[in-house]
Amino acid sequence: YRASEKGDVRKAMEYHNKSLKISEDIKDKEGIASTLNNLGVVYNDMGDIARALECWYKSLKIEEETGNKLGISIALSNIAQVYNNQGDAAKAIEYTLRSLKINEEIGDKEGQATSLNNMAVIYSDMGEKTKALDYFTKGLKIQEEIGDNVGITTSLNNIGYAYENEGNP
Repeated sequence: YRASEKGDVRKAMEYHNKSLKISEDIKDKEGIASTLNNLGVVYNDMGDIARALECWYKSLKIEEETGNKLGISIALSNIAQVYNNQGDAAKAIEYTLRSLKINEEIGDKEGQATSLNNMAVIYSDMGEKTKALDYFTKGLKIQEEIGDNVGITTSLNNIGYAYENEGNP
């Protein structure tokens, strides 16, 4: 995944595929799920949404089989973002709420804040600024509690953007 962040998609794919093969050979389900998730990110970045979703759904299935709640939450969140980008708000909300619920169950505050902000983005994209602001504010509160300064600045900017687009001072 790190190679794709720096723009070398070919190398990222090469290493992820090597990792996937080894994980499959040794029957490491967590390794397979994690690598599929990373491959999904690369495919998504490349614009190959169908393959990204395929990877994320496979990852989700494995994470559910192994009971890895954090992995389930991450896969759900990735899938939700694709649905939101495709304009399918209902599915985006469904998957994001599932991710949020899991994050709450496992006490993952950072995951909770991310899910809340993702919900805010979905509602913002739908033009429902009041709901968006509510979710952004809830996410911001958690980010402040855990000292996530990068998350705080992102949330503050998103709240400002929502107010700007709503016409409020």
